Amino acid sequence: LEFEHFADSHRQMAQRLQPELPQLRTLVQLAPEGAGAPGGLPVLSWPALMAHASAVSDQALADASAGVQASDLAMVIYTSGTTGTPKGAGLTQARHTRAAADDHQQLALPLNHVGGITCGVLTRLFGGGCIELVPVFKADDMLARMAQRPPTVMGGVPTMLTLLLMQPPNAQAWSRVRLMVVGGSSVDEGLLDALRAR
Repeated sequence: LEFEHFADSHRQMAQRLQPELPQLRTLVQLAPEGAGAPGGLPVLSWPALMAHASAVSDQALADASAGVQASDLAMVIYTSGTTGTPKGAGLTQARHTRAAADDHQQLALPLNHVGGITCGVLTRLFGGGCIELVPVFKADDMLARMAQRPPTVMGGVPTMLTLLLMQPPNAQAWSRVRLMVVGGSSVDEGLLDALRAR
């Protein structure tokens, strides 16, 4: 019931915004197939979208990709960030293509926040690599995961990374890290120095 209410509120929002978004053709939701948004806007479930995607030819995908520039806007996410003042943050295509095909990341950030969805999931979807979703952050569990499957990319808020550094040293866990993304609050210089040392 709660999930249906969530989906319905997004359909209503899409209807309200449709006059201002003339290029919006379809609404995708992580819910069962709907009859459509009010006003006739088609609604696709995630499985239906994936079925459509599998029908796209390699040539059509290459043609579409050729028309995208690194400086093109990929999305606008509304966030209060570290300032507490809500604002729209425009993220370019380049932001999501700095991933490598062999990147691996364990992600324990919430997906409804910028760090989890953009620095984690969308970057891997757009740029390649593997993301391992970790349901709950516990420093000892995270370090064990890192030792078992060493990440190339790490991300988190300062408190998470401080807790990881408080664990007994494990060289294997940190052996492949090439990129560290830290945000969500101010980052102390001492924390950055300690991370560089690992």
